[in-house]
Amino acid sequence: MLTENFPCPEILVQLAAVRETIERVSRLILDKHLSECLARAAQEGDINKEIEELKAAIDKFLP
Repeated sequence: MLTENFPCPEILVQLAAVRETIERVSRLILDKHLSECLARAAQEGDINKEIEELKAAIDKFLP
């Protein structure tokens, strides 16, 4: 869009839409992880390792 000289406000709107989509997908992935992976780890007795891995991933993802 920049190389095609689109107006800056239009580019910013598109960037906002992409950011919103990424955030929505991230929430879906987190929800799936919480409901499936953590539940499985709790049943198997290895939840602390799973929680630490999740914390590390969240630390990398969030600014």
